[in-house]
Amino acid sequence: RPPRSTLFPYTTLFRSTGTTLQRIACIAYCTTDGYFYGRTATKQLFRFKLEDMVCEYIKNDVYNSTTPETENSYIVSMMFDPTEPTHLYTSYGASSVITMQDVSKPESEEIIYAGHLNVRADNTSTTQVINGYRTDCLFNWNNQMTIIVDESGQKNMYIADAGTQTIRKIDMNTGMVTTVVGRQNVKGNQSGTPLEATFNWPKGVGLTAEGDLYISDCGSGCVRKLSLR
Repeated sequence: RPPRSTLFPYTTLFRSTGTTLQRIACIAYCTTDGYFYGRTATKQLFRFKLEDMVCEYIKNDVYNSTTPETENSYIVSMMFDPTEPTHLYTSYGASSVITMQDVSKPESEEIIYAGHLNVRADNTSTTQVINGYRTDCLFNWNNQMTIIVDESGQKNMYIADAGTQTIRKIDMNTGMVTTVVGRQNVKGNQSGTPLEATFNWPKGVGLTAEGDLYISDCGSGCVRKLSLR
């Protein structure tokens, strides 16, 4: 028989410890401590283990405090670093930043890893400088991320930057940000080389071990493929 999925409504999955979870936006699993970490549209970070189903409130989000809840549940994505597995990265699309925090130290500060808080790239300009060092770059409704490390130790983060119609890359060794594929602020669904291809609100990215980047092109209603080999 094929694998089956099981639906756990959050109203029955968790026994909350003093907080009510509403509009869970995303979750990520930490291999180090065995917890699932999640963020809500009500701007809270929480965690739980499947063994006891107890939800623990950790802290309120810092970098999406001005984001309306109706928007926030759709633009938050997060993941753990595969080589530093307690480092949690969060992509706040409405706030135009990617943050990092070490969940092994709950009291540690969540810091801006890339982007400018509440400063978006111009979604009409095809010439604005949006790349550069990670804390100097600009995003526009940045969405899902993925991180890959090769045998040489080169580590890259790929981000679906929906508002600029591009896929961005952060070289995590040097901190430099570049555009991997897509024409800045040119909508379309054209295939071709990285300089020719166009997207229509790309929102998701997934990377295979073979070096193929799959892209969820939301506005075009399809999944695209880019070979990084």
